[in-house]
Amino acid sequence: MQCALKELRETRINLRIIKEKPILLHESVEIAVNECNELIAIFSASVVTAKRNRGK
Repeated sequence: MQCALKELRETRINLRIIKEKPILLHESVEIAVNECNELIAIFSASVVTAKRNRGK
């Protein structure tokens, strides 16, 4: 899960760079950035839960 979280964070950086350039429609990039942020939140919570449960 931590690997996926790292990849999502890297993807978010790349999407922000793309958003600054007029390569793609701004709206479609913004949607992708929002989805990436939601996935980061989900995976972050999962990593915290997994670490907490590992000690039980």
